[in-house]
Amino acid sequence: MAAGFGIVALLGWSAGIPLLTSFGPGWIPMAPSTALLFLLFGPASLLLGRSPLDRAMYWIGLVIGSAGTLAALLLFFLSSLGIYPQSEHLGLGITGTVHGLPIGHMSPLTAFCFVLAGLSFLASLSSPSGNRVWSFPALGFASLMVLTTFAVLLSYLLGSPVLYSGSLIPPALPTSLAFLILGTGLLASSMQRIWPRGRPADAAGTRAMYVLILVFVALALGIVTTGYLYSQYYEKRYRGEVERQLSAISLLKAEELERWREERLADAAMFYGNENFAGLVRRYLEAPDDSAAESRLRKWLILIKGWRRYDRVSVLDTQGLERIEAPDTLEPAESHLAKDAAEALQTGNIKFLDFHRDSPDGPVFLELLVPLYDERDGRRPLGVLQLKIDPEHYLYPMIRRWPTPSRTAETLLVRREGDDVLFLNELRFQKNTALTLRSPLSNSEQPAVMAALGRRGSVEGVDYRGVPVLAALRAIPGSPWRLVARMDLAEIYAPLREQLKLVIALITVLILAAGAGVGMVWRQQRVRFYRERYAAAEALRTSESRFRSTLDNMLEGCQTIGFDWRYLYINHAAAGHGRQTREELLGHTMLERYPGIENTEMFAVLRRCMEVRASGFMENEFIYPDGSKAWFMLSIQPVPEGIFILSLDITERKRIEASLEQRAVELARSNAELEQFAYVASHDLQEPLRKVSSYVQLLARRYKGRLDSDADEFIGFAVEGAERMQKLIEDLLTFSRVGTRGKPFEPAESEEVLEKALFNLQGAIEETGAQITHDPLPAVQGDSSQLVQLFQNLIGNALKFRGAEAPRIHISAAVREKEWVFSVRDNGIGIDPRYFDRIFAVFQRLHPKEDYPGTGIGLSLCKKIVERHEGQIWIESEPGRGSTFYFSIPERTA
Repeated sequence: MAAGFGIVALLGWSAGIPLLTSFGPGWIPMAPSTALLFLLFGPASLLLGRSPLDRAMYWIGLVIGSAGTLAALLLFFLSSLGIYPQSEHLGLGITGTVHGLPIGHMSPLTAFCFVLAGLSFLASLSSPSGNRVWSFPALGFASLMVLTTFAVLLSYLLGSPVLYSGSLIPPALPTSLAFLILGTGLLASSMQRIWPRGRPADAAGTRAMYVLILVFVALALGIVTTGYLYSQYYEKRYRGEVERQLSAISLLKAEELERWREERLADAAMFYGNENFAGLVRRYLEAPDDSAAESRLRKWLILIKGWRRYDRVSVLDTQGLERIEAPDTLEPAESHLAKDAAEALQTGNIKFLDFHRDSPDGPVFLELLVPLYDERDGRRPLGVLQLKIDPEHYLYPMIRRWPTPSRTAETLLVRREGDDVLFLNELRFQKNTALTLRSPLSNSEQPAVMAALGRRGSVEGVDYRGVPVLAALRAIPGSPWRLVARMDLAEIYAPLREQLKLVIALITVLILAAGAGVGMVWRQQRVRFYRERYAAAEALRTSESRFRSTLDNMLEGCQTIGFDWRYLYINHAAAGHGRQTREELLGHTMLERYPGIENTEMFAVLRRCMEVRASGFMENEFIYPDGSKAWFMLSIQPVPEGIFILSLDITERKRIEASLEQRAVELARSNAELEQFAYVASHDLQEPLRKVSSYVQLLARRYKGRLDSDADEFIGFAVEGAERMQKLIEDLLTFSRVGTRGKPFEPAESEEVLEKALFNLQGAIEETGAQITHDPLPAVQGDSSQLVQLFQNLIGNALKFRGAEAPRIHISAAVREKEWVFSVRDNGIGIDPRYFDRIFAVFQRLHPKEDYPGTGIGLSLCKKIVERHEGQIWIESEPGRGSTFYFSIPERTA
């Protein structure tokens, strides 16, 4: 491959293709003499792979190596002295220079590497396999050549090739690549002679050595590549950060300038069309001797001047003459002022006079001219308010300020005037530039010119000093101003140059460290295996010790049982579960310590795990010899030693579960007895109550009017009470039958259920004139007769508790989280939210029975029906705004 680089270079020289000789424009090409030596050393190095060499091959190699080394040594001295013989061109017509250095000649560094390559080749050639006398020098020469090549390649990768700025010819990039390949081959050859492949151990060591060489080469390439990529990334990121900083600073200053300009215009706008101020000016101008008017106006001018730190505030008459001013000092009349004031009065607009001088050597000012009119006299012109601004008081210092320390950073404010760019502020590195320094628009490399021509964003260019700079360009909205925030490239890249030096030093150190590390790894390869085994054994013992300590102190019981049912390991918790000590159990069998355990269900599970090697899990009630019992949760797992048992005492949990089960049974029995009592009581009470009601009604029919009025009233009370009592008993019986006489759940069409309920309420619906509507209703699983009762009670309540309007009732249903939610909405009298819980209690009423008849059990019955269907019922309502009852029924499959 090294010879291939030489052939490509010679072809490039012969065919006139410079790229084949240098791999890049502006780089030193490989000299023809260098290519010729690669053609010699490349094929010759293949001889080192043949073992043993016959005499002829040995002498051929010796002649080639010696000739190449002597030629390289001669060229090294000549090129170091600046002597470049034409014989190096091999008869090719080569002329020209690169960076002022002649091309077609060998670099002294290239010649030095050829000397190292020749010495390494000759030493390897003279060293038979296994003879290390000459092999180690061969390894040293090859290693030095590879390291030198790495340094040269690294300088190319990082963009700073060595010797390019000196008087000596630098090595070419193709030359360095060819040396890397040649050096790697010589390294491999010398190491093969130091560690031949004779014995198996040596062969393994050689293979490991080759692997380490490849690792070193990969590490070196990785380090160099990483360093290169990091440098490129760091430069890009650093440049981007500087551009963002310049952009942010330019944006900040542009916003400050825009805000400053808007504030000045706002000041002028405050007096433009101000009738009070215009009246004061009119009064003064019409009566200059009016001391009160003069004093008051002067106070206003002084206030304006101090408020916004104006340099001078004055009032001009329509002739442009200054009539009153603050401060009260005489100044030469400005030649332009009368014309500009007349123009402001004529246009009726506020006039902003940009940066200007009143005299060639005078200071720079900006001015605002505000036309004043007498609005009461048809906008008769009165004069002009002059607001004069000295930029040295605020504007220039604000432009000069830079938020971070910098030796070269500067902000420029410019505007275009004809074919020139005019600088509006004083510059950092040149004095007396404001409104004096100009730059022609043809100077397109200058950032100020770019800004004047409308360019925006970050640019590189040459500033007014002829120094390369990086600048951020912005326009100031509403003005002809352009802002340039710039910094010298030399200052920007100074940290990068230092960073590059650090990167090169770090890469060099890392490559050296990688080489040292690979060498140490190779040196220790024969003992590392045993050290690793020893470390692994120690780690295993430590891990086992920690694991055993953890097991010993666990709250759960842990025990290992051998195939002979002997305790191999047991922790304190497991021993405590058996109410014995570890010492009493270890070494003994389970059958010895717990006689009769082989007849238990637990032992059957243990035996199955021991014999079939199947895991088991169970909850076991253990009976101790004294007759006491305890519950344990057991997890049985097969292990190489036998079985492993993890036990957890769940006695307390079992006791609580048993207590809860007993309470649940008692509660169910109590509920059943209560329902039975309610049913029996209501059923058995009906017969005597029926007799009482019959006799009371008979008494009322026979003796009504035959006794006094009190007796008739008392008998009426008795009849009414008996009827109400009979209704209560009937409702109570219905309520009790919900849980005891309900039908099994089956598919029920909700719309059919609703139709039956409406049929039962037909009389009340016609009587009240109710309007009842419904959405499509789903099919559900439930007791259809009870669902009819549910709809009938809810709709009946809506009919009963109606308002002044005819009842409007709407029934709908929607799916929500695996259940159907039904709603019955009405426009009735509504319910106060305070009574939402009370209305579902048995026999609870919110209104007197004289107003709304009933027993108060209807909604209780609804709640019980819904709960039997495993749903919920609730209400949303406000007094006077109707009510909406909701109930849910879970979705069930048939």
